[in-house]
Amino acid sequence: MSIDAHTLFDSLTSWPEARDNYMALDSVEQRTLPTTPATRLFFNPARVRSTAAKVDAESVRRRPCFLCRPNRPARQEYVLWRDYEVLVNPFPIFPHHLTIVSSIHVPQSLTGRVADLFALAVELPQYAVFFNGGQCGASAPDHAHFQAAMELRESEVLRAILDDGGKPIVSNADGLVVASEASGRLAYHIVCHDAMRAAGLFATLATLRTLDENMLNAVATCRRDGTVDIVIVPRRRFRPWQFDAQGEAQIMISPATVEVLGLFVLPRREDFEKISAADAIDIISQVCFTSDNELTISNK
Repeated sequence: MSIDAHTLFDSLTSWPEARDNYMALDSVEQRTLPTTPATRLFFNPARVRSTAAKVDAESVRRRPCFLCRPNRPARQEYVLWRDYEVLVNPFPIFPHHLTIVSSIHVPQSLTGRVADLFALAVELPQYAVFFNGGQCGASAPDHAHFQAAMELRESEVLRAILDDGGKPIVSNADGLVVASEASGRLAYHIVCHDAMRAAGLFATLATLRTLDENMLNAVATCRRDGTVDIVIVPRRRFRPWQFDAQGEAQIMISPATVEVLGLFVLPRREDFEKISAADAIDIISQVCFTSDNELTISNK
């Protein structure tokens, strides 16, 4: 079954709360920091719920799962796709922001779902489909899900990774995996034409580099010829020290895929106004690896 995202967004006319959140995006302030690649900042107070979410095991256990169908708002419509339910994200970062949730309540995991990530990228060719690991951005680590946004395709960080020839890690008849360091953060770029082969390439990469699926971000985009690019960004830390700092030193940012790709969503005005290029570089260097060698050494 194909995904009719237009129908989902049309349904916002009968869901005032979510509709107002999308309308509020028109007034989201933005500015750009002169990092290489550039970092874009978004002042979005409505995202404080996600940024400050408590995702420790006890907090997650004590709250109802907000992605399970019985706990979702009655007005939140969905489209069935395979074993998933496609939803409009009611607390959007971008004007076109979807959440694709597993129809059953199982923990957030990329293992066994890379083929689905590939297929979603093909199904939603105008979108970037992304995954937040259970300990690096997922506000619902107890329920498997992806997200998708058209605007994420505009990330300069993502473009730098996709354009970088990188260092070959795997190259065979199934496809190609290269390590890219061109964006200032380590990213593994999988290029493939087949969903199951993409899953196999990810499994090989995960074994070669001892990847922890709870500590990685991923994004997939589809080219016009059907080739899919999957980018895997291993993480070494959930949040930077600035998140828990006191006073002027505090910056409320909890990097997920969007932030790792250079689009910083900041729910507090003071952070939006004071954060510098040096801060942005420091935050990324804390939560991401800078090189393939660094990751390899850390996993020994």
